[in-house]
Amino acid sequence: MKKQSRSINRTRFLIVLLCWAVILSVMMPVMTAFTTTISAQAEASSSGGQEPELKSFADLSGKTVAMLTGAPFEELVREKNPDVGEIQYFSTVADMQLALKSGKIDALLNNNAVATMMVNQDSSLALFPESLGETNFGYAFAKGDPERDRWQEAYDRIGEDRINELWDIWLGTDESKKVLPAQDWAGANGTVRIAACDSVPPMSYVGDNGELTGFDIAVMLEIARDLDIHLEFTGMEFSSVMASVESGKAQVANGSIVTSEERKKLMDFVNYHDASFVLVVRSEEETASQQSVTVPEYTNFSDLSGKTVAMLTGAPFEELVREKNPDVGEIQYFSTVADMQLALKSGKIDALL
Repeated sequence: MKKQSRSINRTRFLIVLLCWAVILSVMMPVMTAFTTTISAQAEASSSGGQEPELKSFADLSGKTVAMLTGAPFEELVREKNPDVGEIQYFSTVADMQLALKSGKIDALLNNNAVATMMVNQDSSLALFPESLGETNFGYAFAKGDPERDRWQEAYDRIGEDRINELWDIWLGTDESKKVLPAQDWAGANGTVRIAACDSVPPMSYVGDNGELTGFDIAVMLEIARDLDIHLEFTGMEFSSVMASVESGKAQVANGSIVTSEERKKLMDFVNYHDASFVLVVRSEEETASQQSVTVPEYTNFSDLSGKTVAMLTGAPFEELVREKNPDVGEIQYFSTVADMQLALKSGKIDALL
């Protein structure tokens, strides 16, 4: 009788276990989707928290979307909404951002790193709530280049913890932590030429000291130390970085490059971080504020005492400014109007001419 009872109990236990297995098999996809949604919402919330003017792909009908020259993602956008209006191409992220803020375009496409940094620094912009797809950031090598495998192995040795630490630093707001190591190792295995985009913060851009910096550069230097090589960086527009590798002018390309099936047909990549395609749009607050009158922070020349004023490189107007107020502080020079406007917005300068 006891044996029969134990047999019945085991049978009941197996039935219960089987039921739980069925329940979990049904619930796991639901929980995964739920977790993904919550994660996406958390990232959007942590990235400024602004409400976007455009909230769904349907809202993009007839709207103008921008992307960097050389980015092959028009089809990706039109897959989500065939009625999207014009696609415009820009040479730099700064120019796209300025066009979005001024109303010349309605959305810009970039990767999650650049988009998150952009929204964190500018409350007039917001992340579009729907993703266009997941991919990876990659360093680009010529097709079949065996050095790609050596770089991948070196990257793998760095470890996920160190990569995540660098990611947090370069996407964070504490500028004091954004310091690159000097290439003080021997470099016994030679020098590698790098074609680097110079205008995609926080990934690869020109810092205040005029040198290339960013997350891409920081990870590359970790790899270089491991391989005992030195890196020679040449900054350029995004549209030129992969072409430089294809032509043999550089051995590796970086600059916030996201891999795609089209790009993989032409080049090999070292994948160094997860990435996603993201749209940035104006915030609802920005749209409303465009109807209001802005009161300037400075209302006369005396207010400029000790302040930093910017002008375009080559503009001979420093004397003109100092005639109005000899106590004006530093005069800084910039290559483009877009760069000056971003510097003004971020507080790096106080006025631009």
